[in-house]
Amino acid sequence: MMPIGMSRAGSRASAPAGGCPFSDDWCADHFDHVSPDLAQNLHETLGYMRAHHPVAHSEEHGGFWVVSRYEDVLRVAQD
Repeated sequence: MMPIGMSRAGSRASAPAGGCPFSDDWCADHFDHVSPDLAQNLHETLGYMRAHHPVAHSEEHGGFWVVSRYEDVLRVAQD
């Protein structure tokens, strides 16, 4: 698990504006749905994801897609 605000290379990355405590890189490429830090910041992080990364591919846990907007989730589920 990568600490909040850390980039994949381990250097400190700035957290995006809007109340999301995670770096933009974490949201776009390293989203970890089992992170204890995510559980404490779920609403802020998902709000940021909906606005900036509505569909993202995480490299964690072998790789998976994250779809965060309701309309997109419906389209995926109905496809």
